[in-house]
Order: sequence, then structure tokens, then C-alpha cells
Amino acid sequence: MKHTPDDIIKEARSWLGVPFVHQGRTRYGVDCLGLLMGVAASLQLVDRHGVPLTHHDQRAYSTMPCVQQLYATLSDACREVEAWQHGDIGLFHIEGRAQHLAIYADAPMPMLIHAYQSAGCVVEHHYDATWMRRLASIFRVVI
Repeated sequence: MKHTPDDIIKEARSWLGVPFVHQGRTRYGVDCLGLLMGVAASLQLVDRHGVPLTHHDQRAYSTMPCVQQLYATLSDACREVEAWQHGDIGLFHIEGRAQHLAIYADAPMPMLIHAYQSAGCVVEHHYDATWMRRLASIFRVVI
């Protein structure tokens, strides 16, 4: 089934307030990858090879995941791009490591939707200068 970036954002926003739980994959708790997997499962999103995105899920990671493995998985499943579009996935530096994921929404203003440990839940907030400095890569899901 074909989806639009708006579908991705709408589904991601339906997770707002879900508690942050490391390696969580349900509406009882998710981490940043768990949110992406939840959105992908709900919308039945596929990677650029036609394989369900949920097949790329990883569970055996610490609170400091392997940066190389995360980047390689994203690169295989999605297309790395130079500039944001509504519904893209951002890989961000946290504590000096590219290890955090968020979904970008550009309307009505640039926002990020992500399961953020510091907030304790899935949140949406402005994509501001702090997050711009943390950006490592942008990935686009095939829709």
C-alpha cells in the first residue's frame, strides 16, 4: 500500500506521550528505534528492496548502540539524502555518537517526533539550532 509523508507524520503523532522504554516496541513503551518500527508496522512500510522495514529491527543493543551497525542498517533500508523532506528520518549525535533517531515534520514549522529518554516519552518539538548541530544523516523511506 502506498503512503504519503503525511501518513508517516500522522502515525508518528499518534504515539505522542508513549513512555520511553529502552528496546520497547509497543504503545506501553518505545525507544527511538521502537517508534520507527511501530510506525513502519502500522503503515506496512517497506525498504528500498521491497522488504518490510520491520525486518530491519534490532533488539540486542545497549543504551550506547553500535553506530556503524545503525548507520549500515539505515543505509540499506532507506535512501540517504542531503536535505529534509516531510516524513524523513534523522540520525542524530547524542553524547558524541550518531545513535538517536527522529522523524522530521515540516508543517507548520520544522519539528522532530521521537522517543526521547530525557523527556521520558515520545515528544514533538522544534527542530532548532541545537538539533541542527547534532544532525549526522538524513534518510528517506520508500513510500
